[in-house]
Amino acid sequence: MPELLAPVRAEPDEAVVRHYLEALNSGQVLEALNAFSMDARMRDESGRERRGIREIAAAFASHERPLKVDIEELQKEGAAVAVRVRLTYPETRETRVYRSVFRVNRDRIRSLVMDPLPVPPARRGKAARSA
Repeated sequence: MPELLAPVRAEPDEAVVRHYLEALNSGQVLEALNAFSMDARMRDESGRERRGIREIAAAFASHERPLKVDIEELQKEGAAVAVRVRLTYPETRETRVYRSVFRVNRDRIRSLVMDPLPVPPARRGKAARSA
Protein backbone atom coordinates (compact mmCIF):
# COMPACT_ATOMS: atom_id res chain seq x y z
CA MET A 1 0.00 0.00 0.00
CA PRO A 2 1.49 3.38 -0.95
CA GLU A 3 2.32 5.77 1.86
CA LEU A 4 0.00 8.78 2.03
CA LEU A 5 1.58 12.12 2.72
CA ALA A 6 -0.24 14.77 4.69
CA PRO A 7 -0.87 17.91 2.62
CA VAL A 8 1.57 20.72 3.25
CA ARG A 9 -0.10 23.34 5.37
CA ALA A 10 0.03 26.82 3.87
CA GLU A 11 1.61 29.58 5.92
CA PRO A 12 -1.08 31.66 7.61
CA ASP A 13 -1.95 34.93 5.89
CA GLU A 14 -0.80 36.95 8.91
CA ALA A 15 2.66 35.35 8.74
CA VAL A 16 3.01 36.29 5.05
CA VAL A 17 2.15 39.91 5.87
CA ARG A 18 4.55 39.98 8.85
CA HIS A 19 7.32 38.52 6.68
CA TYR A 20 6.75 41.24 4.07
CA LEU A 21 6.83 44.05 6.66
CA GLU A 22 9.89 42.61 8.41
CA ALA A 23 11.71 42.42 5.07
CA LEU A 24 10.91 46.11 4.46
CA ASN A 25 12.09 47.00 7.95
CA SER A 26 15.42 45.23 7.45
CA GLY A 27 15.96 46.84 4.03
CA GLN A 28 15.51 43.57 2.10
CA VAL A 29 13.50 45.04 -0.77
CA LEU A 30 13.86 41.99 -3.02
CA GLU A 31 12.59 39.74 -0.22
CA ALA A 32 9.64 42.11 0.30
CA LEU A 33 8.86 42.02 -3.43
CA ASN A 34 9.07 38.22 -3.36
CA ALA A 35 6.03 38.21 -1.06
CA PHE A 36 3.82 39.44 -3.94
CA SER A 37 2.24 37.26 -6.59
CA MET A 38 3.23 38.02 -10.18
CA ASP A 39 -0.21 39.50 -10.93
CA ALA A 40 -0.67 41.34 -7.61
CA ARG A 41 -2.29 44.74 -7.33
CA MET A 42 -1.20 47.55 -5.05
CA ARG A 43 -2.98 50.85 -4.39
CA ASP A 44 -0.61 53.25 -2.67
CA GLU A 45 -1.39 56.09 -0.28
CA SER A 46 -1.95 58.53 -3.17
CA GLY A 47 -4.62 56.25 -4.66
CA ARG A 48 -2.48 55.17 -7.61
CA GLU A 49 -2.99 51.54 -8.52
CA ARG A 50 -0.18 49.36 -9.76
CA ARG A 51 -0.82 46.05 -11.47
CA GLY A 52 1.70 43.25 -11.69
CA ILE A 53 5.06 42.71 -10.08
CA ARG A 54 6.90 44.99 -12.53
CA GLU A 55 4.81 48.03 -11.67
CA ILE A 56 5.02 47.22 -7.95
CA ALA A 57 8.81 46.87 -8.20
CA ALA A 58 9.01 50.25 -9.95
CA ALA A 59 7.01 51.79 -7.10
CA PHE A 60 9.44 50.33 -4.55
CA ALA A 61 12.39 51.75 -6.48
CA SER A 62 10.94 55.26 -6.32
CA HIS A 63 10.49 55.32 -2.51
CA GLU A 64 12.96 56.60 0.01
CA ARG A 65 15.14 54.08 1.81
CA PRO A 66 15.84 53.16 4.52
CA LEU A 67 12.70 53.30 6.59
CA LYS A 68 11.61 51.93 9.93
CA VAL A 69 8.45 49.85 9.95
CA ASP A 70 6.46 49.42 13.17
CA ILE A 71 3.39 47.20 13.22
CA GLU A 72 0.95 48.84 15.62
CA GLU A 73 -1.95 46.47 15.04
CA LEU A 74 -2.46 43.41 12.85
CA GLN A 75 -5.73 41.50 12.63
CA LYS A 76 -7.62 39.19 10.34
CA GLU A 77 -10.75 40.79 8.81
CA GLY A 78 -12.63 38.10 6.94
CA ALA A 79 -10.49 37.08 3.97
CA ALA A 80 -8.12 40.04 4.48
CA VAL A 81 -5.40 41.04 6.92
CA ALA A 82 -5.61 44.64 8.15
CA VAL A 83 -2.52 46.30 9.56
CA ARG A 84 -1.99 49.68 11.20
CA VAL A 85 1.64 50.42 10.38
CA ARG A 86 3.89 53.36 11.26
CA LEU A 87 6.66 54.21 8.79
CA THR A 88 9.51 56.42 9.93
CA TYR A 89 12.10 57.82 7.56
CA PRO A 90 15.33 58.06 9.64
CA GLU A 91 16.98 60.85 7.61
CA THR A 92 14.05 63.25 7.90
CA ARG A 93 12.40 61.72 11.00
CA GLU A 94 9.13 62.02 9.13
CA THR A 95 6.47 59.62 10.36
CA ARG A 96 3.50 58.35 8.39
CA VAL A 97 0.77 56.01 9.60
CA TYR A 98 -1.26 53.77 7.29
CA ARG A 99 -4.06 51.28 7.43
CA SER A 100 -2.97 48.63 4.98
CA VAL A 101 -5.28 45.86 3.88
CA PHE A 102 -3.69 42.74 2.41
CA ARG A 103 -5.31 39.87 0.56
CA VAL A 104 -3.18 36.75 0.54
CA ASN A 105 -3.57 33.57 -1.49
CA ARG A 106 -1.20 30.61 -1.68
CA ASP A 107 1.41 32.30 0.51
CA ARG A 108 1.63 35.38 -1.75
CA ILE A 109 0.19 38.85 -1.42
CA ARG A 110 -2.47 39.26 -4.10
CA SER A 111 -3.45 42.81 -3.25
CA LEU A 112 -2.44 45.64 -0.96
CA VAL A 113 -4.43 48.81 -0.34
CA MET A 114 -2.76 51.56 1.69
CA ASP A 115 -4.79 54.35 3.26
CA PRO A 116 -3.07 57.17 5.17
CA LEU A 117 -4.17 57.84 8.73
CA PRO A 118 -3.63 61.06 10.69
CA VAL A 119 -0.46 61.20 12.77
CA PRO A 120 -0.87 62.69 16.26
CA PRO A 121 0.67 66.23 16.26
CA ALA A 122 3.33 65.43 18.90
CA ARG A 123 4.74 62.63 16.75
CA ARG A 124 4.79 64.30 13.32
CA GLY A 125 8.40 64.12 12.31
CA LYS A 126 9.78 65.03 15.72
CA ALA A 127 11.28 62.79 18.33
CA ALA A 128 9.44 62.79 21.64
CA ARG A 129 11.26 64.63 24.42
CA SER A 130 11.96 62.81 27.61
CA ALA A 131 11.51 64.51 30.97
